[in-house]
Amino acid sequence: MNTDLMFSSINQQWATRWECFNQIQDYVGYEFNLDPCAQTETAKCSRFFTKEDDMFSQDWGIDMDQSAGGYYPSKVFMNPEYGNGQPRFVNHLISCIL
Repeated sequence: MNTDLMFSSINQQWATRWECFNQIQDYVGYEFNLDPCAQTETAKCSRFFTKEDDMFSQDWGIDMDQSAGGYYPSKVFMNPEYGNGQPRFVNHLISCIL
């Protein structure tokens, strides 16, 4: 089996399929409202950060939505890049929600 592609870091941009995303929301029982690891064309939430937005410098903890009546905690869906940088994504998520 040729595993060169599986373990390469050429392209780390993999979008979550809508079917999978919807199944995850159904499983957890709520709708996500923040996708911090998105591309504009594949974002799963109306509030999202692209690589250019630099998710590491953004405030994730509180979201303001006038239609929902004010402030509420962000419910984060995150599908970070794979590879050596992944621990940084996970550590940042933990620091933002604690």
